Amino acid sequence: MIWYHKRGIFHSQPWQTGPELIEERYTFLDALMCGGLLCTLLQNADRVRIACLAQLVNVIALILTEPGGRSVRQAIYYPFQHVSIYGRGTVREPRVLCPEFHTIKYGDVPQLQVAPVDDPERKSLNVFVLNCGENPLTTELVFRGYEKNKPVAHEIITGDDLNAVNSFEKPHQVDLSNAEILPEGQDGFFQTELPGNSLNRVQFVPA
Repeated sequence: MIWYHKRGIFHSQPWQTGPELIEERYTFLDALMCGGLLCTLLQNADRVRIACLAQLVNVIALILTEPGGRSVRQAIYYPFQHVSIYGRGTVREPRVLCPEFHTIKYGDVPQLQVAPVDDPERKSLNVFVLNCGENPLTTELVFRGYEKNKPVAHEIITGDDLNAVNSFEKPHQVDLSNAEILPEGQDGFFQTELPGNSLNRVQFVPA
């Protein structure tokens, strides 16, 4: 049996050295979508054992380069970096109660996507939270079995311009930043306000 993976007619172009080929420019909105996709992959880690990124540099990629040596991290680089570093360990199944908003294609969908990952090697619990609503949302995190943990970090990707892109001239239009660490909780209960259109990583360690 023979399978053809690809077929068709291709018109070749005059030879060029290092031409730009489908070098997509990714926006802040793309970064949020990437964060939501990664949360979904984590939530289904019992079935999704491996999820590869096709290209890393230039072609539909996380990083852009140009002749002469400059490079820039695209907006979608940061969600991937987040999960690559901190999404290691055992994914815990969250129970999420949050507002919903209506979409034409998918009906009502939750405003928050949540993926907690317990990392026993680093003795930490990282909670990835995407707020895909436009407005800030007061969020309560309630832990069972992790009541003695304390928050030590809160990193965030957020902004006002969904169309913002990182360029060679302005490489940090979309970037990770440190947000205020959550106040100390009691008996596994923590509360914070997550900005609208934001991807968050909140880290907890044993007190």
